[in-house]
Amino acid sequence: MVVGIRLICLPLLALVACSPAGQAQGGEEAVTREVENTGLQSANIDGTEYELVALGRICAVRFGEDQLVLDLPPPCRFIARGATDAATVENYGEAGSVALIAGPLAAEGDYALSEDRAIADGCSHLAQPLLVKGGIPSIGAIQVSALGFCRNSAPDEKFYYGLAHPPE
Repeated sequence: MVVGIRLICLPLLALVACSPAGQAQGGEEAVTREVENTGLQSANIDGTEYELVALGRICAVRFGEDQLVLDLPPPCRFIARGATDAATVENYGEAGSVALIAGPLAAEGDYALSEDRAIADGCSHLAQPLLVKGGIPSIGAIQVSALGFCRNSAPDEKFYYGLAHPPE
C-alpha cells in the first residue's frame, strides 16, 4: 500500500527541474540547506523516521520513499520542548501520535509585539500537525498563532490532544 503524495511537477516549481521519479532537483539543495539551519529536521514517530525537506516553495515530510506535502513554505522544522534534540511527539493510543511542524520564522518586528518572546526563540506564526495513526501518516490543518510556534517551546499537551481529537 502506498501512502502519501508523490509529486511529479507543480506549476510553482516551474524553475526547478523534476526527475521522472518526482524528486525536485537543482534548486532544492540550496533551500534544503536553509531548512536544516532552522531547527529539528527529523522526528521518530512510532518507529518511523520522518524528515522535513524543501520542494521549491513548499515543505514536505519524507518517510522512506514516500512524502506528504505541507501547506507551509520553507524553512520548516519540528517543534521540541526545552533544549532537546528530539521533536515533541504526543501519543494518544488509538487516536494516534502527533508532532507539530513550524513554518517560516516570524519577522523581526513581530517580536516587539510580544513581551515573552525574543528573536532567539525562533518562532513562527504557522504550524501544521503530522498525525500518525496505525502507522499511516497524514497532515492536519494549518494552525495560526501570534508567535505561538517556537523552536524549543512546544505548546502544552492539551493543544496536541485537540489536534489528535478534532471535533466531528
